[in-house]
Amino acid sequence: MTRTTHETEITVDPEVPAIHITRAFDASPEQVFRAHVDPDLLVQWLGPRDLEMTVDVWDCRTGGSYRYLHRRGDDEFGFHGCFHEVRPDEVIVQTFTFEGVP
Repeated sequence: MTRTTHETEITVDPEVPAIHITRAFDASPEQVFRAHVDPDLLVQWLGPRDLEMTVDVWDCRTGGSYRYLHRRGDDEFGFHGCFHEVRPDEVIVQTFTFEGVP
C-alpha cells in the first residue's frame, strides 16, 4: 500500500466564530466516517498518543452529544460538545469544549 502525505487545511471564518479543518486521508469516505463515529475506533487514533482516552458519551448523530476524558497519571482533561449536523460518509459538524478553560 502506498501512503501519501496530505496537508491539513485550517481556515477561520471571519464572519462567525468557526474554525474549518479540512483533511484528506488515504481511505474511503466510509472508512473515515466510521473512524469518527465508532467510539471504539475513535480512542485508537484521537491523540495525543501518550494519553489514555475514555469515552463517557458518544451519540454521533444530528442533535447528539459527546464527552470524553484524556488521562495521564492523576491528570484528567475533559472535553464535550454536541453534533449539529451528521450526514453519513459526508460531514460531521460539531462543537468542541475543553472543560479546563475557566
